[in-house]
Amino acid sequence: MKSALICGLILISCFKGVSQSCPNIGFEDSSFVNWTGYTGSYNDLIGNMTVGIDPTRHKIISAYPVMPYDSLCDTLLAKVAPGSDFSVRLGNSNVGARHEKLLYTLQVDSSNFLFTYASAIVLQDPGHSITSQPYFQITLLDTAGNELDSVCGKIEIFADPSIPGFIQSQSSGGFQSPLYRDWTFGGIDLTAYEGQSVTVEFTTKDCNAGGHYGYAYIDAGCYPKEIVTQFCEGSTDSIRMSAPIGFEYLWNTGDTGQTLSVLPEIADSAYFVTCTSSLTGCSFELSTTTEPTFYYDFGVKETSCGEAQIQTTLKISRGSIANFYWDFGDTTTLGDTSNLMTPTYTYPGPGVYVVTLIADDGLGCRSDTLTDSVNIYFPPQADFIADTACLDHTTIFNNLSEISPNVFNSFNWTFGDGSTDTAYTPIHEFDQDTIFLVTLSIWSDSSFCGDTITKPILIRPRPTASFYNFEPDSCIPHEVHFINESSYKDSSTIVSYAWNFGNDDLDSIAIPTYTYLQPGIFSPSLILTDTFGCQDSIKYENLIRVANIPTADFTASPLEVHISDAAVYFTNKSNDADRFIWTFGNENNLGVGTSEDDNPNWIFPRAGNYEVQLLALSDLGCFDTASLNIRVIDDRLFISNVITPNGDGVNDAFNFIGDHSSMTNFKCAIYNRWGTLIFDTNNPGFNWDGSLHGEIVSPGTYFYTIEYDGFNNESFSFKGELSVLP
Repeated sequence: MKSALICGLILISCFKGVSQSCPNIGFEDSSFVNWTGYTGSYNDLIGNMTVGIDPTRHKIISAYPVMPYDSLCDTLLAKVAPGSDFSVRLGNSNVGARHEKLLYTLQVDSSNFLFTYASAIVLQDPGHSITSQPYFQITLLDTAGNELDSVCGKIEIFADPSIPGFIQSQSSGGFQSPLYRDWTFGGIDLTAYEGQSVTVEFTTKDCNAGGHYGYAYIDAGCYPKEIVTQFCEGSTDSIRMSAPIGFEYLWNTGDTGQTLSVLPEIADSAYFVTCTSSLTGCSFELSTTTEPTFYYDFGVKETSCGEAQIQTTLKISRGSIANFYWDFGDTTTLGDTSNLMTPTYTYPGPGVYVVTLIADDGLGCRSDTLTDSVNIYFPPQADFIADTACLDHTTIFNNLSEISPNVFNSFNWTFGDGSTDTAYTPIHEFDQDTIFLVTLSIWSDSSFCGDTITKPILIRPRPTASFYNFEPDSCIPHEVHFINESSYKDSSTIVSYAWNFGNDDLDSIAIPTYTYLQPGIFSPSLILTDTFGCQDSIKYENLIRVANIPTADFTASPLEVHISDAAVYFTNKSNDADRFIWTFGNENNLGVGTSEDDNPNWIFPRAGNYEVQLLALSDLGCFDTASLNIRVIDDRLFISNVITPNGDGVNDAFNFIGDHSSMTNFKCAIYNRWGTLIFDTNNPGFNWDGSLHGEIVSPGTYFYTIEYDGFNNESFSFKGELSVLP
């Protein structure tokens, strides 16, 4: 079994302008207005078919912004015919013995004596009998439903690869390899039917068995039987007259091309052309009329409430326009142009846009550039977001609304807790951890439009920051262990800790230990952040006092003292201390004492070597010690005044008791009652046994003198009586 696919399109390409007596016959409105659609099965008559447009089986196709092409054909087969903006696909590539129709009825008058059509057909050939094959047909009917003209007014094509003009497609391959036919055009002169109604009927069918499909692209047009040609007034260029595309041509001048060029000075001569369809062999004749170039203007209509659309309305005073070149002034895109007669454009944003238009007549006559401006106001589009919404923290509402610039807009916020605000970006503090419905309403005084949006805002409980330490006060280096007692609620967790130890030193661990190396009074703080971004902070003012370690130091004057004048003056040279404890000696020094004076004076009670210690303390309990040795010399003399030199070991000699280690220049002399020297010595440790020349002196009274230099070179002198007893 052979298979073929035939691709086709109907398009009128005489002119884009259409007579008012057959509006939208070429689907120029991108709609099916004035057309009637039918759908059914292969053998259904029109009375048994479903009335109505089925978008899958009656589909309008636009040539803009890019010409579409049928993918089933090897060559570029456009879905919209040359010279047209819109066409219709009747049927589709789905199977199921489907049957589709489109009907249009026109009242024939001088404005539409010429009816034209073009087609490109897609018929899959299963090789069935002729009456069961996929099928395409064009038929013109009179008011009684009879065929108007079986030759010029009817085209009937069954899927058949032997039909001339079809191409074997290789794109699908295999058993269902399609055939297709490119553009073919036809036309019929309806002059004989003036005053009557004529219906054009387009039909496509799948195969009778339901396994193969058929569809076509169609278009149509109706026009007066004349060619109106405009020329540039005052120009010396040739005037070009153009007949409908897709026919064979014969001008009364003998020319056979689609166009005929004549000089302006002979433009008023009578010209006509005979157009013959290669599809049907039918002909029609068109006369020509020449007109001077066109004159036109346009206006812009703004839509309300910021729809941001404009509708252009062309005003033509004479002549006709072939091409339109619109620029809508949108600098954000290169696609802000159109070639339509009355386009509609949607702008991306508010502002003042300058719309420009240049037109030409298709003959080389081009207008000056016309301009008009349009002020686009968009309706406000309310929107907002809130930053992390936490209890007892201000929540910032970020206004994300889209509003036109240089337009006054009013804002009204309701926070769901009875509070309102009119700021653009308000700040609000909620007093409960729950869900609040926050509403933003916007009103634009320029566009007279408004918008409202309501969003739920969840207010989350915040964490609670808390900490303490066991070592608030000390001296450097002071190591502090911080105890974190922070807490959180619900499903949150603490994700970050921001410690500041009061000296701009930072840490981010949960339980830090920090050593202070400088003195001062410090106020540590902690900031908590939970998984939802909620924060709490705490700062303890003047919590930690850190001082320098005291330096104990002092001097003493004198360092050695005589027992007779044992006062020592102490000068405190300590630093960073608030309290002082002096200890004047140790446990071996009888009469040890203490003092807490800053600069004490101390009298030592007896001779000896004393270690004087200074304990310097700060008010934080830090301390240091210093010490000096003080020597106290006992320079007092205890001189006996009676001796009994009898050898019994008791009081046998004359001497003195005292510390004589510091004595210098010592002299001792003993005299009898007549002043005779009987003993002298320079040894302070002397013992006189009462003898003179080896013999004990006679009992009686004697006299002594003692002289010496003592501590600090002080001079001493003593005189006294000595009794010598038997």
